[in-house]
Amino acid sequence: MAEVRIQEDAQYELVHKTGTLVLDYEMEGAHLDKELRQATEDFIRVMELRGLTLYQPPGGRLKLPDGTLMSNPMWIEAPDGEAAQFYAIDWEGKRPPPKKNTAGGLVDLPHDREMNLEDTQGEVEYRIIGLFWTQAKSIELITNKRERLEAERLAKQPTTFGPGGVSTPKELPIQYREGAL
Repeated sequence: MAEVRIQEDAQYELVHKTGTLVLDYEMEGAHLDKELRQATEDFIRVMELRGLTLYQPPGGRLKLPDGTLMSNPMWIEAPDGEAAQFYAIDWEGKRPPPKKNTAGGLVDLPHDREMNLEDTQGEVEYRIIGLFWTQAKSIELITNKRERLEAERLAKQPTTFGPGGVSTPKELPIQYREGAL
C-alpha cells in the first residue's frame, strides 16, 4: 500500500529589509542617480537569492496611513526629496582604528559611532527599504565571509588527486561585495 505524506501549506508574510550603500560625499546628480538605480537592482537580486520575493502593491505604489504614496523598494529621502545621507558606518571594518599615543607606544582605540565626515573618511551612507514576501517559518544561516569565499573558490577550482599528485587551485582574486546593500 502506498504511503502519502501530508504537509501543511506554506504560510507567507510580509517583511521589510534594509540595505545600505556607501559612496563619496561629493557624488551627486546623474552619477548618483545611476549608482542608486544600480544598487536598487542589486538589492532586489540579493533578496531574491535569499528566497524573498519583492511585494508588488496594487497600482504599483504603497499608500501610507498619512496618504502619501511610496514605491517599493524606496531610498530614504530627506525633507527636500533628495536621497538622505547618513554618516557611513564602517560595517566591513576597513577603516583603520584611531590611535592614541601613550608611554608604551601607539594604542588602537575602539571605534565610536562616526559623527563627522572626517571619521568616515568622506563617505556617506544611503539606505534603501523594501517589502518582501517570505515564508512565515524560515531560518537564515549567517556564515563567516572567509568561509563563504573559500567555498566559492573551491567550487570554481577544487583540489584534485591524480597521477601527478595533489593539485590545488591557484589563488585567484575573488571579487565579492559584502553588504553593498
